[in-house]
Amino acid sequence: MSIGYRFNPYLGMRLRGATIGYDCTETWGNQHTRLNLNGDNAGFLVDIYPFGGKFYLTAGLTFCESTMRYRARFSRGLGEDCHIQMGGFHFELRDDHEGELSGKYSWNKLQPYIGIGYTDTLIDGYPLYYSLDLGINYMGSGKFSSSNKGHFVCQDPQWLTVSDATDEQINAAVRHEGRDFFRFAERLRIYPVLQLSVGLQF
Repeated sequence: MSIGYRFNPYLGMRLRGATIGYDCTETWGNQHTRLNLNGDNAGFLVDIYPFGGKFYLTAGLTFCESTMRYRARFSRGLGEDCHIQMGGFHFELRDDHEGELSGKYSWNKLQPYIGIGYTDTLIDGYPLYYSLDLGINYMGSGKFSSSNKGHFVCQDPQWLTVSDATDEQINAAVRHEGRDFFRFAERLRIYPVLQLSVGLQF
């Protein structure tokens, strides 16, 4: 959706928003892991109509919640063990009956945008219009963080010693299991935008 104002035949501005989401379940190690992708965004755009018609060039800023989250939940009954194999590490849930490993990979929230587009009215005499945009957002470098709830211990794969799981061990395990995603995400700096919007233009 978008709302815009055209100052004259050659210049306009728009506020645009979109919701993008994706959920899936994968098996990491011997556990089911929930993956969630969120790309909700809102942008302020300036449109330049070089010929004074329906074709325009666009530049602006997009506020975008570009994040990829994972979550793996574990539980154990009274007197039972809960063992997790992930990325070459052996984790175990101790003391608590429920535990969770989670993390987030995120990109810059404020992202410059450039593109081209085409717009036209939907119904003559009314301010309803549609626009088709093709462009790119610059996302910048992504950052990854992880956390855990519950008392997890980890068996060192080399020395076979058992101690409280550290953030470094959890990060290493998650990066190994999700290595295809991380390989792609860490090379990602821009992403293409193809969007059809319907909105108001005054």
